[in-house]
Amino acid sequence: MHALLDTLLTDTGATTFLVTHDLEEALKLMDRVLLLAEGRILEDLRVTLPHPRRRADVEDLRVHLEQLLHQVVH
Repeated sequence: MHALLDTLLTDTGATTFLVTHDLEEALKLMDRVLLLAEGRILEDLRVTLPHPRRRADVEDLRVHLEQLLHQVVH
């Protein structure tokens, strides 16, 4: 499903709004990720990596976002 969505977005250039709790999914599919917690934006991240993206491609970004979330929770 992710591969199909990635292809559709790349081919059409459509603007898409995706709500997910899966950081990896957001980073692999979207070019802009807003990280929300406690009713505010923690990070507005532009993802400039080329499509299609693999898990390894977004790992550093995922770790960065998880660290931000951890700071808010603890």
